[in-house]
Amino acid sequence: MEEQKDKEDTDLITKEVDDVTTDSLELSANEKAASRSQLLLRVTVEELGSLDETLLTLILRNPIDVWVSSGEPFLPLHVLQQRERQQKMNWKQKEKVLADLVLKRHKMRLLQGRRMGALKPGRMISTKSSIQPVVVEGGWTEPSQEEVKLMEDVQNMEVHLSEVQAIQSRKRSSFLKTIATNPRDLYNQPDVKRVLVHMNGTDPKQGVFAWGKNMEELLGSCTSRLNMRQPAQVLYAMDGAQLSTWDEIERDMLICVSSGEPFMSTKANRHKIEIRANYARVRKDKGPAATDIVVTPKGNPKVKVEAPSNLLALPAASEHIF
Repeated sequence: MEEQKDKEDTDLITKEVDDVTTDSLELSANEKAASRSQLLLRVTVEELGSLDETLLTLILRNPIDVWVSSGEPFLPLHVLQQRERQQKMNWKQKEKVLADLVLKRHKMRLLQGRRMGALKPGRMISTKSSIQPVVVEGGWTEPSQEEVKLMEDVQNMEVHLSEVQAIQSRKRSSFLKTIATNPRDLYNQPDVKRVLVHMNGTDPKQGVFAWGKNMEELLGSCTSRLNMRQPAQVLYAMDGAQLSTWDEIERDMLICVSSGEPFMSTKANRHKIEIRANYARVRKDKGPAATDIVVTPKGNPKVKVEAPSNLLALPAASEHIF
């Protein structure tokens, strides 16, 4: 009896010790979590200015890991890794479903080809109906039970894939809407436009870059970048259309710059230079009088042109001819 009593006391003491150990372990786990949360301090922009210089020097000397957020809650690393693993599993499952779908479609096509290639005749069964006294069953025109089952499986898989794609597109559209409606822009596109400019009549390959916030700044930049003798006044597109407003100018656009002259292509400028060269060559070879040419029209005695008659005049816009 005494031995049994001692054994019961020993079991009771062991149980109390186990309970105390479990409570202490739970407390230590909670303390570790609390200490971990205290280690992950949140530092705002205002607190950065009041940061101790010695602490900053220590941090720069021994860098630590810092999580930067744009306002979202803290996301632990293991959660992100779990999401990536889940995404990989979803992709593998999707690839498996697509492979099964392709396999079933191929099998269904093979069964259809064998059925149509066999040309097995059907059975004619008589009925008591006056509208259709004979019914044809079986034959190569009627699909088999295996084909019907495969067709149902293919349709179910296609419906499932379409539902999944619809959910994904809905999530993506909602995400894009949140980005579009976000009033805080991460990047504001500047008003400065950079274009590729060349002088009127020159080769576009000799162009240089010019930029500006409006037409006046762009014209001034063209004058300085192209080393023009006269200030730039007119801008032309490559098709000869004049660019008069700032909205017509696009970024990295090829523009022809003129000091007021009309648009002239490279071919027309080359033809103009050849005419001047021929003029100078003729004056040099045959003297200055060679270019003094006067053209006078001569009348043809065989052709008599009379003045237009009033009878042939067209009626006015207000007159009506009946």
